[in-house]
Amino acid sequence: MQSKRYSSAIAVAILGLAMVGAAGPTRENFDNVRTGMTLEQVQKLVGDLTQVSERGKVTTYKLTSHSGDATVAFEFEDGKVIGKTYEATWWPWVDVAAIVGALATTAAASIALWAVCETRHIARDATGFNDLLLRRTARHDHTNLMIQIDKALIDEPQLWAIYDDYAAVADATSSDALDWLRREAFIYLHFNFYDIVFDFYQALGPRKDKTDIAYEKAWRRYAKDLLRGSARAREMCRDPHFDELYDTRFVSYLHDLAKEVDRELAQGSPKSLRYVRRYS
Repeated sequence: MQSKRYSSAIAVAILGLAMVGAAGPTRENFDNVRTGMTLEQVQKLVGDLTQVSERGKVTTYKLTSHSGDATVAFEFEDGKVIGKTYEATWWPWVDVAAIVGALATTAAASIALWAVCETRHIARDATGFNDLLLRRTARHDHTNLMIQIDKALIDEPQLWAIYDDYAAVADATSSDALDWLRREAFIYLHFNFYDIVFDFYQALGPRKDKTDIAYEKAWRRYAKDLLRGSARAREMCRDPHFDELYDTRFVSYLHDLAKEVDRELAQGSPKSLRYVRRYS
C-alpha cells in the first residue's frame, strides 16, 4: 500500500513536470523549430498543435500558450515544416473592446460636460455682453437727446433763456447776441458728438484692429482741431461746471487735448489746420 502511494505521488509529480514542460509555446522553443521537422518533433518542442486549415498539400497548425501571451503557427507540406509564425500578445488579460468602450464612454461624458460648461460660460458671457451693450446703447441714446437739444438751441437761440446765466443774452434781439448763442450750442453739439465717439473706442479696448486705431486717431485730430480753432471751446471745456456735465474720462481726454493745443499755439502752430487749408 505504501509503495503504491509512493508510485502515485511520483506519477503526479511526473505529470506536473510534463504539464510545466508542455506549458505551451515560448519564443525560445519556437526558435528551435527548424524547416523540415516533422509534426511529432515540433509538438515535442512546443506542445500539441491544432490543425486550423488545409490548402492542397499545405496544412497549418496553431497553438496558443496557456497564459495567452503568444500564438504560434506552423505550415507543413508532406508532413514537414515549410514555414512558421510567432504572434506575441502583450496583455492577453486586457479586454481591448471593454477598454475602447470605456474610453469612448468617458470621452462622450467629458465632451458632454465640456459642452454644458461652455454653454453656461457662453450664456454668462452673452448675458454680460448684452447687459453691457444695453447700458452703452442707453448712454448713447441719452447723449443723442442732448444733441437734439443742441440743434434746437441752434435753430431757436432764444431758448437759452431757460438758463438764468444766459437769460439776459437770450432776451437780446441783436443778431450778434443770437449768433453768439448759436455758436455756444454748436460747440456743445460737437462735445456731445465727440463723447459718443470717445465712448465707442474706449469700449473696444484691446479688441481694436488697425482700422479702428486709424479711425480713432482721425477722430482725435478732428476734436483737437476744434479746440485749436476755437478759443471759446477751450474756455468751455476748462470751466469747472463742464466737469459736472461729462464723464471724467472724457473730460480728462479733452483737457489733455487742450494742453497739447496750448503748447502748439505757443510754438506758432496754425489755429485750425482744417480751415487754414481750405481758405489759404
